[in-house]
Amino acid sequence: MDAKNRFCYTNPMHDNESPPASLYPDQNLNDKTSQPKRLKFFIPLIITFLALSITTFIWLRSIHLLNNLGGFSESSSDAKIPNDSFESFFDTKIPLYTKSEDVPSEVLASSILLHTKEYELFLKQSLTEKKTLLLPNVYAYSISNDKTRIAFIDSPPDSFEEIETGEFFILDLNTMETRTYTTNSLTQRSILWSPGDEYILVNSGTGPIGSTVTYSVEDGNAHCTFSNFPVWMNESEFFVTYFDWSREMRPWGGGEATGVMYGNIHTCSFEVFLEATDTNDYAAVDSYESFLVVRETFVQNVSDWWDDGETENPPYESFYSLYDPVTKEKSPNSWYYDMALGEKERARVGMEKVLSEHLDFESLAVEEHPTYSDWFLVNVYLSGSIYNREVYLVGLGDGFKLIFIEEGHARWL
Repeated sequence: MDAKNRFCYTNPMHDNESPPASLYPDQNLNDKTSQPKRLKFFIPLIITFLALSITTFIWLRSIHLLNNLGGFSESSSDAKIPNDSFESFFDTKIPLYTKSEDVPSEVLASSILLHTKEYELFLKQSLTEKKTLLLPNVYAYSISNDKTRIAFIDSPPDSFEEIETGEFFILDLNTMETRTYTTNSLTQRSILWSPGDEYILVNSGTGPIGSTVTYSVEDGNAHCTFSNFPVWMNESEFFVTYFDWSREMRPWGGGEATGVMYGNIHTCSFEVFLEATDTNDYAAVDSYESFLVVRETFVQNVSDWWDDGETENPPYESFYSLYDPVTKEKSPNSWYYDMALGEKERARVGMEKVLSEHLDFESLAVEEHPTYSDWFLVNVYLSGSIYNREVYLVGLGDGFKLIFIEEGHARWL
Protein backbone atom coordinates (compact mmCIF):
# COMPACT_ATOMS: atom_id res chain seq x y z
CA MET A 1 0.00 0.00 0.00
CA ASP A 2 1.52 3.33 -0.94
CA ALA A 3 1.93 6.23 1.45
CA LYS A 4 -0.80 8.31 -0.18
CA ASN A 5 -3.57 5.75 0.20
CA ARG A 6 -2.31 4.66 3.55
CA PHE A 7 -3.09 7.91 5.34
CA CYS A 8 -6.30 9.10 3.67
CA TYR A 9 -8.66 9.74 6.56
CA THR A 10 -11.49 7.24 6.96
CA ASN A 11 -14.25 7.85 9.48
CA PRO A 12 -14.85 4.59 11.35
CA MET A 13 -18.57 5.33 11.26
CA HIS A 14 -18.54 4.74 7.51
CA ASP A 15 -17.79 1.09 8.10
CA ASN A 16 -21.10 0.62 9.91
CA GLU A 17 -23.55 2.35 7.58
CA SER A 18 -25.21 -0.90 6.51
CA PRO A 19 -28.20 -1.92 8.71
CA PRO A 20 -28.09 -5.23 10.58
CA ALA A 21 -28.88 -8.37 8.60
CA SER A 22 -32.11 -8.83 10.59
CA LEU A 23 -34.07 -6.24 12.55
CA TYR A 24 -36.03 -9.03 14.15
CA PRO A 25 -33.69 -11.87 15.13
CA ASP A 26 -36.57 -14.14 16.14
CA GLN A 27 -38.41 -13.78 12.85
CA ASN A 28 -37.47 -15.04 9.43
CA LEU A 29 -37.91 -12.04 7.16
CA ASN A 30 -37.37 -14.16 4.09
CA ASP A 31 -40.40 -16.28 4.95
CA LYS A 32 -43.30 -14.41 3.30
CA THR A 33 -45.89 -16.53 5.07
CA SER A 34 -44.69 -15.48 8.52
CA GLN A 35 -44.05 -11.79 7.67
CA PRO A 36 -46.95 -9.46 8.61
CA LYS A 37 -48.14 -7.24 5.77
CA ARG A 38 -47.72 -4.04 7.77
CA LEU A 39 -44.08 -5.00 8.41
CA LYS A 40 -43.44 -4.68 4.67
CA PHE A 41 -44.58 -1.09 4.91
CA PHE A 42 -42.51 -0.19 7.99
CA ILE A 43 -39.19 -1.79 7.02
CA PRO A 44 -38.30 0.86 4.37
CA LEU A 45 -39.25 3.63 6.81
CA ILE A 46 -37.10 2.14 9.55
CA ILE A 47 -34.10 1.74 7.23
CA THR A 48 -34.53 5.31 5.92
CA PHE A 49 -34.74 6.64 9.50
CA LEU A 50 -31.56 4.79 10.52
CA ALA A 51 -29.66 6.02 7.45
CA LEU A 52 -30.67 9.64 8.12
CA SER A 53 -29.68 9.32 11.76
CA ILE A 54 -26.26 7.93 10.93
CA THR A 55 -25.68 10.59 8.25
CA THR A 56 -26.66 13.38 10.68
CA PHE A 57 -24.37 11.95 13.37
CA ILE A 58 -21.41 11.77 10.97
CA TRP A 59 -22.01 15.36 9.82
CA LEU A 60 -22.15 16.69 13.38
CA ARG A 61 -19.10 14.64 14.38
CA SER A 62 -17.14 16.03 11.44
CA ILE A 63 -17.94 19.61 12.49
CA HIS A 64 -16.75 18.79 16.01
CA LEU A 65 -13.46 17.37 14.72
CA LEU A 66 -12.86 20.35 12.48
CA ASN A 67 -13.33 22.74 15.39
CA ASN A 68 -11.01 20.84 17.70
CA LEU A 69 -8.23 19.56 15.42
CA GLY A 70 -7.43 22.69 13.46
CA GLY A 71 -9.00 21.31 10.31
CA PHE A 72 -8.55 18.39 7.96
CA SER A 73 -9.87 17.53 4.55
CA GLU A 74 -10.75 14.18 3.07
CA SER A 75 -9.06 13.75 -0.29
CA SER A 76 -8.39 11.05 -2.82
CA SER A 77 -4.88 9.66 -3.24
CA ASP A 78 -4.41 11.71 -6.41
CA ALA A 79 -5.56 15.01 -4.91
CA LYS A 80 -3.07 17.85 -4.69
CA ILE A 81 -2.50 19.30 -1.25
CA PRO A 82 -3.85 22.88 -1.00
CA ASN A 83 -1.61 25.45 0.66
CA ASP A 84 -3.90 28.45 0.91
CA SER A 85 -4.53 28.25 4.66
CA PHE A 86 -2.95 26.98 7.84
CA GLU A 87 -5.64 24.33 8.17
CA SER A 88 -4.72 22.78 4.83
CA PHE A 89 -1.13 22.43 6.06
CA PHE A 90 -2.28 19.74 8.47
CA ASP A 91 -3.25 17.35 5.74
CA THR A 92 -4.90 13.96 5.85
CA LYS A 93 -1.46 12.33 5.67
CA ILE A 94 -0.93 13.04 9.38
CA PRO A 95 -1.29 9.73 11.21
CA LEU A 96 -1.46 11.63 14.51
CA TYR A 97 -3.51 14.82 14.24
CA THR A 98 -1.18 17.60 15.31
CA LYS A 99 -2.64 20.83 16.60
CA SER A 100 -1.10 24.14 15.58
CA GLU A 101 0.09 24.88 19.10
CA ASP A 102 2.12 21.65 19.06
CA VAL A 103 4.50 23.07 16.46
CA PRO A 104 6.77 25.97 17.50
CA SER A 105 5.89 29.13 15.58
CA GLU A 106 9.55 29.58 14.64
CA VAL A 107 9.55 26.16 12.99
CA LEU A 108 6.38 26.93 11.03
CA ALA A 109 7.90 30.27 9.96
CA SER A 110 11.02 28.57 8.56
CA SER A 111 11.72 28.83 4.83
CA ILE A 112 12.57 25.87 2.61
CA LEU A 113 13.61 25.28 -0.99
CA LEU A 114 11.69 22.56 -2.81
CA HIS A 115 13.12 20.72 -5.84
CA THR A 116 10.55 18.79 -7.91
CA LYS A 117 10.82 15.95 -10.40
CA GLU A 118 10.09 18.47 -13.18
CA TYR A 119 13.44 20.15 -12.28
CA GLU A 120 11.61 23.17 -10.88
CA LEU A 121 12.92 24.95 -7.79
CA PHE A 122 10.33 26.51 -5.49
CA LEU A 123 10.56 28.72 -2.42
CA LYS A 124 8.24 28.40 0.56
CA GLN A 125 8.67 31.49 2.73
CA SER A 126 7.12 29.52 5.56
CA LEU A 127 5.89 25.96 5.89
CA THR A 128 2.28 27.11 5.82
CA GLU A 129 2.47 29.40 2.78
CA LYS A 130 2.07 28.60 -0.88
CA LYS A 131 5.23 27.73 -2.74
CA THR A 132 6.43 30.18 -5.37
CA LEU A 133 8.51 29.28 -8.42
CA LEU A 134 12.09 30.50 -8.20
CA LEU A 135 13.71 28.75 -11.16
CA PRO A 136 12.05 26.68 -13.90
CA ASN A 137 14.99 24.47 -14.91
CA VAL A 138 17.36 23.29 -12.17
CA TYR A 139 19.27 20.01 -12.37
CA ALA A 140 21.36 20.55 -9.21
CA TYR A 141 21.74 23.44 -6.79
CA SER A 142 23.54 24.57 -3.63
CA ILE A 143 22.69 27.25 -1.05
CA SER A 144 25.43 29.67 -0.04
CA ASN A 145 26.51 29.56 3.59
CA ASP A 146 25.16 33.06 4.19
CA LYS A 147 21.77 31.94 2.75
CA THR A 148 21.62 34.83 0.26
CA ARG A 149 22.48 33.08 -3.02
CA ILE A 150 21.76 29.89 -4.91
CA ALA A 151 24.26 28.33 -7.31
CA PHE A 152 22.71 25.96 -9.79
CA ILE A 153 23.13 23.92 -12.96
CA ASP A 154 20.32 23.61 -15.46
CA SER A 155 19.29 20.29 -16.96
CA PRO A 156 21.68 18.92 -19.62
CA PRO A 157 20.74 19.39 -23.29
CA ASP A 158 19.49 16.54 -25.44
CA SER A 159 22.51 16.87 -27.71
CA PHE A 160 26.06 18.19 -27.19
CA GLU A 161 26.97 18.35 -30.88
CA GLU A 162 26.98 22.15 -31.20
CA ILE A 163 27.95 22.98 -27.60
CA GLU A 164 31.56 23.60 -26.65
CA THR A 165 31.27 24.98 -23.10
CA GLY A 166 29.04 24.47 -20.12
CA GLU A 167 27.43 26.95 -17.74
CA PHE A 168 26.42 27.39 -14.15
CA PHE A 169 24.45 30.21 -12.57
CA ILE A 170 24.14 32.15 -9.32
CA LEU A 171 20.81 33.64 -8.26
CA ASP A 172 20.92 36.51 -5.75
CA LEU A 173 17.90 36.08 -3.47
CA ASN A 174 17.94 39.76 -2.48
CA THR A 175 17.95 41.26 -5.98
CA MET A 176 16.57 38.17 -7.81
CA GLU A 177 19.24 38.73 -10.46
CA THR A 178 21.00 35.76 -12.07
CA ARG A 179 24.62 35.74 -13.18
CA THR A 180 25.96 33.26 -15.75
CA TYR A 181 29.38 31.59 -15.53
CA THR A 182 31.12 29.60 -18.27
CA THR A 183 32.79 26.26 -17.53
CA ASN A 184 35.02 23.92 -19.51
CA SER A 185 32.79 20.86 -19.11
CA LEU A 186 29.57 19.64 -20.69
CA THR A 187 28.81 16.85 -18.21
CA GLN A 188 28.21 18.90 -15.06
CA ARG A 189 26.23 17.04 -12.44
CA SER A 190 26.69 18.63 -9.00
CA ILE A 191 27.61 22.01 -7.54
CA LEU A 192 28.81 23.22 -4.12
CA TRP A 193 29.94 26.42 -2.36
CA SER A 194 33.25 26.69 -0.55
CA PRO A 195 32.90 27.43 3.21
CA GLY A 196 33.71 31.12 2.70
CA ASP A 197 31.36 31.49 -0.31
CA GLU A 198 34.31 32.67 -2.42
CA TYR A 199 34.38 29.69 -4.81
CA ILE A 200 31.97 27.39 -6.58
CA LEU A 201 32.91 23.72 -6.94
CA VAL A 202 31.50 22.02 -10.04
CA ASN A 203 31.76 18.26 -10.37
CA SER A 204 31.62 16.81 -13.89
CA GLY A 205 31.94 13.42 -15.51
CA THR A 206 30.10 10.22 -16.28
CA GLY A 207 31.90 7.87 -13.87
CA PRO A 208 31.29 7.34 -10.16
CA ILE A 209 33.67 10.10 -9.05
CA GLY A 210 34.37 12.57 -11.84
CA SER A 211 36.45 15.73 -11.76
CA THR A 212 35.91 18.80 -9.55
CA VAL A 213 36.89 22.30 -10.72
CA THR A 214 36.77 25.41 -8.52
CA TYR A 215 35.59 28.74 -9.96
CA SER A 216 35.94 32.19 -8.44
CA VAL A 217 32.57 33.76 -7.65
CA GLU A 218 34.07 37.20 -8.21
CA ASP A 219 35.62 36.80 -11.66
CA GLY A 220 34.42 33.37 -12.82
CA ASN A 221 37.92 32.08 -13.52
CA ALA A 222 38.76 28.40 -13.01
CA HIS A 223 41.33 27.74 -10.31
CA CYS A 224 41.91 24.22 -8.97
CA THR A 225 41.10 20.80 -10.37
CA PHE A 226 40.99 17.55 -8.39
CA SER A 227 39.03 14.33 -8.12
CA ASN A 228 36.37 13.51 -5.58
CA PHE A 229 34.78 15.88 -3.04
CA PRO A 230 36.73 17.78 -0.36
CA VAL A 231 36.59 17.48 3.41
CA TRP A 232 36.95 21.06 4.64
CA MET A 233 39.00 21.95 7.71
CA ASN A 234 38.46 25.73 7.40
CA GLU A 235 37.59 28.27 4.68
CA SER A 236 40.72 27.59 2.64
CA GLU A 237 42.19 24.20 3.58
CA PHE A 238 40.74 20.81 2.74
CA PHE A 239 41.63 17.16 2.24
CA VAL A 240 40.58 15.01 -0.67
CA THR A 241 40.92 11.35 -1.64
CA TYR A 242 43.13 10.78 -4.68
CA PHE A 243 43.66 7.72 -6.90
CA ASP A 244 46.88 5.84 -7.49
CA TRP A 245 47.03 3.33 -10.36
CA SER A 246 50.69 2.49 -9.76
CA ARG A 247 49.90 0.24 -6.80
CA GLU A 248 48.59 -3.30 -6.63
CA MET A 249 45.10 -3.46 -8.13
CA ARG A 250 42.14 -3.53 -5.77
CA PRO A 251 39.04 -5.70 -6.33
CA TRP A 252 36.65 -2.74 -6.66
CA GLY A 253 36.08 0.35 -8.80
CA GLY A 254 38.71 0.65 -11.48
CA GLY A 255 41.20 -1.28 -9.38
CA GLU A 256 42.84 1.92 -8.12
CA ALA A 257 44.46 2.41 -4.73
CA THR A 258 43.51 5.53 -2.75
CA GLY A 259 45.41 8.00 -0.63
CA VAL A 260 44.72 11.37 1.00
CA MET A 261 45.93 14.71 -0.35
CA TYR A 262 46.02 18.13 1.32
CA GLY A 263 44.81 21.13 -0.68
CA ASN A 264 44.53 24.91 -0.36
CA ILE A 265 41.77 26.50 -2.45
CA HIS A 266 43.38 29.95 -2.46
CA THR A 267 46.82 28.86 -3.68
CA CYS A 268 45.76 25.66 -5.47
CA SER A 269 48.69 23.92 -3.82
CA PHE A 270 48.50 20.19 -3.13
CA GLU A 271 50.67 17.68 -1.30
CA VAL A 272 50.28 14.04 -0.36
CA PHE A 273 49.13 13.63 3.22
CA LEU A 274 48.76 9.83 3.41
CA GLU A 275 50.21 7.85 0.54
CA ALA A 276 48.60 4.65 -0.69
CA THR A 277 50.71 1.49 -0.60
CA ASP A 278 50.32 -1.97 -2.09
CA THR A 279 48.56 -3.11 1.09
CA ASN A 280 47.00 0.09 2.50
CA ASP A 281 44.23 2.43 1.28
CA TYR A 282 43.33 5.76 2.86
CA ALA A 283 40.23 7.92 2.25
CA ALA A 284 39.27 11.32 3.68
CA VAL A 285 35.69 10.97 4.88
CA ASP A 286 34.92 13.62 7.52
CA SER A 287 36.20 16.13 10.05
CA TYR A 288 35.69 15.66 13.79
CA GLU A 289 36.52 18.56 16.09
CA SER A 290 40.01 19.59 14.89
CA PHE A 291 40.89 16.18 13.41
CA LEU A 292 40.68 14.71 9.94
CA VAL A 293 38.73 11.45 9.85
CA VAL A 294 40.35 8.83 7.62
CA ARG A 295 38.99 5.44 6.66
CA GLU A 296 41.88 2.99 6.52
CA THR A 297 41.61 -0.28 4.63
CA PHE A 298 44.45 -2.78 4.59
CA VAL A 299 45.48 -6.38 3.99
CA GLN A 300 48.34 -8.38 5.48
CA ASN A 301 49.62 -9.59 2.10
CA VAL A 302 49.21 -8.21 -1.42
CA SER A 303 47.58 -11.44 -2.56
CA ASP A 304 44.87 -11.00 0.08
CA TRP A 305 43.14 -8.32 -2.04
CA TRP A 306 42.09 -11.09 -4.38
CA ASP A 307 41.22 -13.72 -1.81
CA ASP A 308 39.04 -16.42 -3.40
CA GLY A 309 36.38 -16.00 -0.71
CA GLU A 310 36.92 -19.36 0.97
CA THR A 311 37.47 -17.69 4.32
CA GLU A 312 34.45 -16.69 6.38
CA ASN A 313 35.61 -13.09 6.94
CA PRO A 314 36.62 -10.63 4.18
CA PRO A 315 40.36 -10.60 3.44
CA TYR A 316 40.73 -6.91 4.27
CA GLU A 317 39.96 -4.79 7.34
CA SER A 318 38.59 -1.24 7.57
CA PHE A 319 38.41 1.21 10.46
CA TYR A 320 38.33 4.97 11.14
CA SER A 321 41.27 6.95 12.47
CA LEU A 322 41.68 10.57 13.61
CA TYR A 323 44.70 12.42 12.23
CA ASP A 324 46.12 15.76 13.25
CA PRO A 325 45.99 17.78 10.00
CA VAL A 326 49.28 19.54 10.77
CA THR A 327 51.53 16.95 12.38
CA LYS A 328 49.98 13.90 10.63
CA GLU A 329 49.98 12.12 13.97
CA LYS A 330 47.25 9.58 14.60
CA SER A 331 45.17 10.30 17.67
CA PRO A 332 44.93 7.53 20.29
CA ASN A 333 41.32 8.64 20.86
CA SER A 334 39.92 7.53 17.50
CA TRP A 335 37.27 5.60 19.38
CA TYR A 336 35.59 8.95 20.14
CA TYR A 337 34.60 9.21 16.49
CA ASP A 338 33.46 5.60 16.46
CA MET A 339 31.25 6.41 19.43
CA ALA A 340 29.89 9.58 17.79
CA LEU A 341 29.32 7.69 14.54
CA GLY A 342 27.53 4.98 16.47
CA GLU A 343 25.26 7.55 18.12
CA LYS A 344 24.47 9.08 14.74
CA GLU A 345 23.77 5.66 13.26
CA ARG A 346 21.51 4.74 16.17
CA ALA A 347 19.62 8.00 15.71
CA ARG A 348 19.18 7.30 12.00
CA VAL A 349 18.02 3.74 12.61
CA GLY A 350 15.65 4.98 15.31
CA MET A 351 14.16 7.55 12.95
CA GLU A 352 13.67 4.91 10.26
CA LYS A 353 12.02 2.56 12.73
CA VAL A 354 9.54 5.20 13.88
CA LEU A 355 8.69 6.36 10.37
CA SER A 356 8.37 2.82 9.04
CA GLU A 357 5.29 2.44 11.24
CA HIS A 358 3.60 5.19 9.21
CA LEU A 359 5.27 5.25 5.77
CA ASP A 360 6.48 2.83 3.11
CA PHE A 361 9.86 4.07 1.84
CA GLU A 362 13.20 3.02 0.40
CA SER A 363 15.44 5.51 2.22
CA LEU A 364 15.48 8.77 4.17
CA ALA A 365 17.49 11.99 4.12
CA VAL A 366 17.16 13.86 7.42
CA GLU A 367 18.10 17.50 8.06
CA GLU A 368 17.86 18.95 11.54
CA HIS A 369 16.17 22.32 12.00
CA PRO A 370 18.79 25.10 12.36
CA THR A 371 17.40 26.18 15.75
CA TYR A 372 15.12 23.45 17.11
CA SER A 373 17.03 20.18 17.43
CA ASP A 374 13.83 18.17 18.04
CA TRP A 375 12.39 19.06 14.62
CA PHE A 376 13.57 17.61 11.33
CA LEU A 377 12.98 18.02 7.64
CA VAL A 378 12.75 14.46 6.33
CA ASN A 379 13.01 13.68 2.63
CA VAL A 380 11.38 10.33 2.02
CA TYR A 381 12.35 8.31 -1.05
CA LEU A 382 9.42 6.08 -1.86
CA SER A 383 9.66 2.87 -3.88
CA GLY A 384 9.85 3.14 -7.66
CA SER A 385 11.41 6.09 -9.45
CA ILE A 386 14.18 8.10 -7.75
CA TYR A 387 11.94 11.13 -8.33
CA ASN A 388 9.15 9.59 -6.25
CA ARG A 389 9.86 11.70 -3.18
CA GLU A 390 7.91 13.39 -0.39
CA VAL A 391 8.86 15.88 2.30
CA TYR A 392 7.72 15.63 5.92
CA LEU A 393 8.20 17.69 9.06
CA VAL A 394 8.95 15.39 11.98
CA GLY A 395 8.90 16.32 15.66
CA LEU A 396 10.46 14.00 18.23
CA GLY A 397 10.33 16.15 21.34
CA ASP A 398 7.10 15.82 23.30
CA GLY A 399 5.55 12.90 21.45
CA PHE A 400 5.95 11.86 17.84
CA LYS A 401 4.57 14.22 15.18
CA LEU A 402 4.53 13.61 11.42
CA ILE A 403 3.34 16.29 9.02
CA PHE A 404 3.28 16.11 5.23
CA ILE A 405 4.70 19.20 3.50
CA GLU A 406 5.06 18.70 -0.26
CA GLU A 407 6.10 16.27 -2.95
CA GLY A 408 9.74 16.65 -4.00
CA HIS A 409 13.04 17.17 -2.16
CA ALA A 410 13.49 20.04 0.30
CA ARG A 411 16.19 21.84 2.29
CA TRP A 412 16.05 24.44 5.01
CA LEU A 413 16.89 27.90 3.73
